[in-house]
Amino acid sequence: MKHSTALRAFLFLLSSASLSSALDYVWTGKGDAMKLSALTEPVKVRLAKNIKLTLVTFDPGALNTIEIQGEPLELADGALVEFLKLPGDVGMGKTASATISSNLKLSGRVAIMNQNRHYLGGEKLLITGAIQGDGKLLIGGVKGGIVQLTGDNSGYLGHVIIEGGSLMLGHSSALGSGQEAVTLKGGSLVMGARISTTHDLKVMAKAEWDAHGPNGTHDGRITIYKGAVLTVKNGGGNTTTWRGEVSGPGNLVFTAHGTTFAGDRPNTLQGAVTIGGSSRGATIMARTAGTDVVPRSLVMTSNGTLRWASDEQIADSASVTFQGEVPTLELAGHKERAGILDLQGDARIDLGQNGELSFFDSSGISWHPEKVVMIQGQGTIRFGEGESSLTKEQLQQIGFFNPAGQPAGMYTARLSNDGELLPTNTPVVPKNLPVDLSSEANARRRSWYELEGLRDLTGEKTPLTKPGTVISFYGDSITWGGGYLNLINKAISESPRTKDLGIKLINHGVNGGGVLTLRDGDKGTAHYGNTRPRPFAETMAEDKPDVVVVSIGVNDVWWRKTTPGQFEKALTDLVVRAKNAGARPVLATLAIMKEKIGERNAKCDDYAEIARKVAKETGATLVDLRAAFMACMESESIVVRPGGAWTSDGKLLTHDGVHPNARGNQLLADLIAQGISRSLKDR
Repeated sequence: MKHSTALRAFLFLLSSASLSSALDYVWTGKGDAMKLSALTEPVKVRLAKNIKLTLVTFDPGALNTIEIQGEPLELADGALVEFLKLPGDVGMGKTASATISSNLKLSGRVAIMNQNRHYLGGEKLLITGAIQGDGKLLIGGVKGGIVQLTGDNSGYLGHVIIEGGSLMLGHSSALGSGQEAVTLKGGSLVMGARISTTHDLKVMAKAEWDAHGPNGTHDGRITIYKGAVLTVKNGGGNTTTWRGEVSGPGNLVFTAHGTTFAGDRPNTLQGAVTIGGSSRGATIMARTAGTDVVPRSLVMTSNGTLRWASDEQIADSASVTFQGEVPTLELAGHKERAGILDLQGDARIDLGQNGELSFFDSSGISWHPEKVVMIQGQGTIRFGEGESSLTKEQLQQIGFFNPAGQPAGMYTARLSNDGELLPTNTPVVPKNLPVDLSSEANARRRSWYELEGLRDLTGEKTPLTKPGTVISFYGDSITWGGGYLNLINKAISESPRTKDLGIKLINHGVNGGGVLTLRDGDKGTAHYGNTRPRPFAETMAEDKPDVVVVSIGVNDVWWRKTTPGQFEKALTDLVVRAKNAGARPVLATLAIMKEKIGERNAKCDDYAEIARKVAKETGATLVDLRAAFMACMESESIVVRPGGAWTSDGKLLTHDGVHPNARGNQLLADLIAQGISRSLKDR
């Protein structure tokens, strides 16, 4: 206790108490309702004895936390626990949250609701104590409002129902030990890191499954009822393994990769399985050979990838439909038989090494006349049992990419008399290419991006010789995400010439940041580590870096509306301040922003040119990411389509046109490492 006897008496006598502007209180249990407010500072309430309530409301203000702790809390039949809607948008970097760390006993039907959408902050309703009882636990609230259960709830024998909001599991026994299936009437079930469950699920309406961590396993049966849809999101590409059966007349939709089907139980779903939504990975079928993952209908939509890790994962009669932009089937050398092929969107089929894929006769299906199938890998693909299994028009929509025994390129297709689809000897001639793809032109472009910057920085002639060297990195979400920075750190820590020098890399990336964010700080965006970005001068004074890397510009071009004058002035300020502090500045241009070859973004070119100008005028070391990325795209991203049209492969360096994929991060790491190396050598 930290407060006066008079204040304690006042609190104890209230039947419905409101606590505010305080740190620690003791609750004796008077009344059946508790309203906790923390408008100006965090609040903790300790339960002095077991109490029973019908209402608990949390109002933590915009930035504060509230916690109930101490003796167990019983929630009566019909009770409501609610995290009230916060004023305004809490957003990233904020810490408002509500926690019940006392154990809970449910005496009947209890609703727990969070009216605040979670977004990279702390606005969760946390139940960290153990739940007991045999009632009904209803989860509700706004879309994305998280109620998280992190305690061992094996003593709870009741029913869990999700009607709205999001239920996040932070313990493998979070759902209790009840025998009734967890029911989803809406909302979302979210798996935390390394969480596994065995509960059956009943999906009664449109609902979601998400994963906020890797390696969870679900062994229960999932039943999707008529008219219901279960959408699997797997935030951030996290992984989940499903071993149980998926059944029912409803539909299963994957909007991101990261789910693996394993085990030996076949799915009996009567609706469609739809794969799409992410270009960063795949949904994987790894069940025992001959065990159906797709029993009735497979729909491949934009950017979806379905990968085989075992033979025969689709029912022999299951139809396959392609929709949207270039979804991919990756056989990875496995064998599969399926039903008819319906082409309503561009498709890619990668057979891998010795993969075998067979479709029914599909000549009776009306394919979209402007869509194509591009086949790659070294294997066998068949349609029906003869030359008539595809129409002449359909054959003209199929091409083989780099077939064995032929010079590189796209080739037309033909059907053999037993239905095998084969490449012809006729290469497809591309029409109206906007870039020179001659060997000489490609060689010039490769000089921009084929380099070994990491080796230059950490190898035999490394300039990193000073123990305790500090390198500070400033940028947007590309830096914030840590991809290329982690590769640089890995190279330094593994090289025998640099690993023992205690070199320190500091990430000052800002998710959504622009050049003004870096220079001046920002109250509304998130610094690396989910803290508020502070002005450049402050972090420089703390870091005392030897090298400062600034890589910024995409958000300034994209949505921040930074004028060219503001951009140039702020970049100049950053470089000058770094030099005045004794650091060596490395200035990188923006790289790429949702571009296709032939549709080059002139504004990106303009802002890259500003960075080049600032580097020249201030003496900063320039890293021309723009030139290198565009050179790589022009040489390697063009895919010739059957018929002679062409497109750019948007997956070459990024997964969404902006944020780098594995290869993009590798290129960034080599380019920026080379820039750091040059800055240290120019002494």
